[in-house]
Amino acid sequence: MSVDGEEILAIDDPCVPEELRAHAAQFRVKVCFVAFDGADFYLFSEDGELVDLGYFRG
Repeated sequence: MSVDGEEILAIDDPCVPEELRAHAAQFRVKVCFVAFDGADFYLFSEDGELVDLGYFRG
């Protein structure tokens, strides 16, 4: 799925790098989605709450 140039994937999608999935697993809130905007990433919970954002160097 893509919204405004951002690619949004389920966190368990095989296209999401394992390093990023491991990072997402560290949060108390369950991360369900990741959005990519270039090298920037945004992690979201099931209800759409922003959990984390950063720059992916992978």
